[in-house]
Amino acid sequence: MYKLLEKYTLLLFAVFFFSASYASPFDEGLKAYAQKDWSKAENLFRQHLISHQKDANAYFNVGSCLFQQENYAEAIWNFEKAFKLDPSAPDLQLLLDKSYQKAGLSSSWTPPVSYFKLKLFRFPGQTWSVVLLVFSLLTGTLLFSYFASGRKKLLLGLSVFSFMLWLFSCYIFYSRESFENTVTHAIVSSPVDMAYVSATGNALQDKKLKPGERLEIVEVKERVGLSYGHGETFWLDKSKVRLIE
Repeated sequence: MYKLLEKYTLLLFAVFFFSASYASPFDEGLKAYAQKDWSKAENLFRQHLISHQKDANAYFNVGSCLFQQENYAEAIWNFEKAFKLDPSAPDLQLLLDKSYQKAGLSSSWTPPVSYFKLKLFRFPGQTWSVVLLVFSLLTGTLLFSYFASGRKKLLLGLSVFSFMLWLFSCYIFYSRESFENTVTHAIVSSPVDMAYVSATGNALQDKKLKPGERLEIVEVKERVGLSYGHGETFWLDKSKVRLIE
């Protein structure tokens, strides 16, 4: 009996010691970043992303490492991905602006959503799901009270108001989910010149696309249909762009 307990004690001690001494790739990446070992930190954060593909902080950290290594186009993609997952990430817009400047892009970075949605998207999807649940319960309670009480006008007004707030919460919740999960933009990963023609057969006139530029996706087939904001769709090989998925 004592030998059995001794074996289990040693086993538990070994498990505890291993778990205490084990550091995750993310934590190791933070240490490497603090030591300004940008390449090592980048690889560790990418290793973390293999099993944590929705971690906005990891994409932000990869982008920061790439920014320090002057790989601005790739940094922009990672910052954009972090923004897609969590628009409230601190310093994200500032680093995107700096990346645009360093990449030599003509315009400053602008969010791919309206100002109104940007403010509301700063709250995560879980928050809006809780809000939906609260207003669902509130609306149901008010409607039940409406049929069971004599103060019908007041309760009806409150029920309608609560229902409108529920509809608004639904709109924001599903807009937030759509923003996170729908592929709408791509980042140019290598220089593109006039050799690429539009859908109408005309060359993209007098324009060179620089790595790091964000373009709106029109359609994805064997090649990617993109809009540069001049009303025409032009098609690029997938190797020239990286979708913000």
